[in-house]
Amino acid sequence: MKVETRSIEYIPADERHGKARDLFPIWFGANMHITTLVTGALPITLGLNLFWSLAAIIVGTLLGAIFMASHSAQGPQLGIPQMIQSRAQFGVIGAIFPCFSLCLSI
Repeated sequence: MKVETRSIEYIPADERHGKARDLFPIWFGANMHITTLVTGALPITLGLNLFWSLAAIIVGTLLGAIFMASHSAQGPQLGIPQMIQSRAQFGVIGAIFPCFSLCLSI
């Protein structure tokens, strides 16, 4: 087992070894909590039937994923963490909320 020596520094391409599929257990585990389950049940609670609830969840997820995927693709190009690079999109003041929410989640 090796200890990470680069911290937040840029990692050269020849030292990268992870694949996108290796992130599935991390994101699956992160999304299997009560807030996600309640949010998924919310459309039915508000009166939508199962078909339109699924359609709304899928469309909303795809639209959100487009922006997050575009944003996260900048990380390897810029060599900085996503919370820091969000200042370019949101500005210094606009990045306060995402950084603050990250600090609360830790």
